[in-house]
Amino acid sequence: MLKELPYYPLTGKPFFDNEKKWVSPMNFLPEAMEGFPESVYLYDVTLRDGEQTPGVTFREDERVRIACALAELGVKRIEAAMPITSQGAVNALKRLVKMDLPAQIVSFTRAHKDDINLTIDCGCKYILIEHSVNPYFCEYAYNLDQDALVKRIVKSIKMAKDAGLHVTFMGWDFTRTPLEFSKQVYEKVFSEVKPDTLALVDTYACATPFAVEFIFKKFKEWFPYMPLEFHVHNDFNLGVASSMAAVKAGAVGIHTAMNGIGERTGNVATEEIACAFEILMGIKTGVKLEKIFEVANLVAAVSKVPIHPAKPIIGSRLFDIESGVISHYTSLMQAKGIKPVPVPFMPSLVGREPMKYVIGKGSGRVSIEYFLEKNGMKATTEQIDEILEKIKEEAYITKSLLSEQQFIGIAQKVL
Repeated sequence: MLKELPYYPLTGKPFFDNEKKWVSPMNFLPEAMEGFPESVYLYDVTLRDGEQTPGVTFREDERVRIACALAELGVKRIEAAMPITSQGAVNALKRLVKMDLPAQIVSFTRAHKDDINLTIDCGCKYILIEHSVNPYFCEYAYNLDQDALVKRIVKSIKMAKDAGLHVTFMGWDFTRTPLEFSKQVYEKVFSEVKPDTLALVDTYACATPFAVEFIFKKFKEWFPYMPLEFHVHNDFNLGVASSMAAVKAGAVGIHTAMNGIGERTGNVATEEIACAFEILMGIKTGVKLEKIFEVANLVAAVSKVPIHPAKPIIGSRLFDIESGVISHYTSLMQAKGIKPVPVPFMPSLVGREPMKYVIGKGSGRVSIEYFLEKNGMKATTEQIDEILEKIKEEAYITKSLLSEQQFIGIAQKVL
């Protein structure tokens, strides 16, 4: 039975659940939670932006399989395809629309009538229309000044709205565009036609979280009626932080991709965003955390993009304990009844196998005693020390962890 310290109670606190997590109590202070909503939804772009990972291709059946898994995971909006790119994307989009999944199936399109008509032909009711709002791109890549840009955006949104579609407009390279220019563009667009949702985009992940928070505050001030989403990549490893800043300042949805796949360093990861909000702050995302590992491995298998062993949430070695110091204090505290000791959350929370001791150069007596007991072996204190020394010698020679069979061989020689 856990005996709690009177000045630091754990039971019933939002930062502690003995079966699930132990995170910072400071996360839940009113000052830290100020501005955050009770929930935020995820708009998953694995099947479109994730497919833009160099070398990744999703066939029709694969696209449908992953979309079904994402819907089962609890993602609210799924960007299922850019239909203009291939017949397979068109076929998959048509199939998904007919499946009546518990998620909105979104078609990704350019601000072009052919893309929009193809989305309509697929029967899709949700569309994201994209166009750069960076004046340099508009001037030199599209030959558009501000007025021509506004006309193109208005025409595209109006075409989709007239067809009865739910429209999200996404002006990409937004954070490298002067804020006043973007404000003028959107004021002119919204005076003629209003999308249902507006996605603000840090295409090259070059805005700090502080800048992102400021941007969203200004847009909520200027366009309080417009639901805002945030699309961000991860070039400086700030995707999660920027997403949290966006939500604090008014974003209702975050664009994510499973395993963080996508161009360059990838999109902000679906599993990281879901766990950051759910575990660290108690903010609901609708995601079934226990299914994360299953879906992550499906996407890794189909995309052929391996998961780094240290990848947050889903990496293979996150819950392996080698260090003698860590195994020592873990065993002592778990004996007192505290389970989430060397980790912020228990692996079962995201569908993972339990924590485990591994054998290597950093192992200590606790690990040796554990594996001896597991294999029905008994040893004196001196023998344990000798086994530990030989384990370390072997690990330094091989520069790797030792298997349990190698441990048994060493232990048998000593015993």
